Amino acid sequence: MRYRLQRISGVCLAVAVLPFLWAESLARDSETVLHAFEYDSDGGFPFAGPTMDSKGNLYGVADFGGAFDGVCCGTVYELMPTQKGGWKYSVIYTFKGNILGEAPVGGLILDEAGNLYGTAQIGGRVLGCGIVYELSPNAKGEWKKTDLHAFTHPDAPHYDGCTPSSYLVFDQTGNLYGTTQLGGGNEYDGQECGETNWGCGTVFKLAPQENGKWKETLIHRFPERSGDGQEPYAGLVFDHSGNLWGTTIDGTDYSTFGTAFELTPDANGKWKESAVFDFTGNSTGYGPYAGLVADAENNIYGATYYGGNGAGLIFKLTPGKGGRITENVIHAFETCNETECPDGIGPFGGLTMDSNGHLYGTATQGGAQGTFCNPPGEDIEVGCGVVFELAPAGNNNWNYSILYAFPGGTQGSYLLDDRLSVAAGGNIFGTAFVGGDVGQNSVCPEEVILEPGCGVVFQLTP
Repeated sequence: MRYRLQRISGVCLAVAVLPFLWAESLARDSETVLHAFEYDSDGGFPFAGPTMDSKGNLYGVADFGGAFDGVCCGTVYELMPTQKGGWKYSVIYTFKGNILGEAPVGGLILDEAGNLYGTAQIGGRVLGCGIVYELSPNAKGEWKKTDLHAFTHPDAPHYDGCTPSSYLVFDQTGNLYGTTQLGGGNEYDGQECGETNWGCGTVFKLAPQENGKWKETLIHRFPERSGDGQEPYAGLVFDHSGNLWGTTIDGTDYSTFGTAFELTPDANGKWKESAVFDFTGNSTGYGPYAGLVADAENNIYGATYYGGNGAGLIFKLTPGKGGRITENVIHAFETCNETECPDGIGPFGGLTMDSNGHLYGTATQGGAQGTFCNPPGEDIEVGCGVVFELAPAGNNNWNYSILYAFPGGTQGSYLLDDRLSVAAGGNIFGTAFVGGDVGQNSVCPEEVILEPGCGVVFQLTP
């Protein structure tokens, strides 16, 4: 198994043993499964949420599966709404493995011409460290994949990153930005992250050139225990002043457990990085696997997998004078009582903000619906994850509600998607990591599976 998947699977399985308290929420949306993954032909285990284009088509990635030389390496899919009210699923690219890439974990983004951009954690070179790729459609509806950058093998001095796990983001001039979870060190500097001598992650920029190629620049390297965090797992976000914000899942020293960082450009195109907030424990939350989102006032919002009451929290970071950052916890997920887990547990994915300033997100487990996600031998109804909404209520208060609690099984289990897509009409689109086809047709590999089924793409309707 790959390092990344081992780590995330362990996180998912651990949350069922959290301490028990009580919370009250109300589910009000209805769910429709748009596609249940079968693994062999269409891929399986979607980590990322789908992206919607201007026509209402959805695009996303499945981390594993797909029919190439046996079953291997992940797929990119399209879901098109039909005139009869259904959805047509198509695989538009199957990853080939080795130097051609595999394991697309981060979600996709679109440019104005309808091209798709994403990352894959493995490949690009022999024993490669991942790629950034583009998929371009032609007039026949066929898609061509172009690798924009391949990250350098860790045996090379000053190599430029390894394991890109995030979605990408554009700036106003068409440059792409993203993160690698590891890498950026060299064989002399003693940066030991992930039981390697590879370095502790990077932030990179890709700029399109006149010859059609893309030029990569590392705008920050995260050295181990240097004061600015390590292992940036999630994607980045621009605030309205042109600064980049992100998170690391490990801290600045052995007393912190993640950071929020800011990258500020100067007139010469250089970037200055600052670890602006440390996550230190339950009061602040810790383990920020999720990306961030910014509002019009440059407030920053995100989630931590742990902390709060023990089940994770949603936070707001407010910049102040002199660069001071103030954190407000706008929702702390309640842990379970003796018989059930009514609230969500463990928000792994990022947040989506609509035009009214409402926040939408997911929690990996919880919701107290169904039996699929109950721990073996335990008499407690956990639930298989929730989609929630946070609505601003004035004076820094927020109204929290669960829009849908997943029962597991055919409806999907374990919500890991990096962020949801929220349509103008209020429909919400996302993915569940497992579930869907839970019968004998499921061929999901046992070393990956948490529950029966290879995952689903879902729609929630108000």
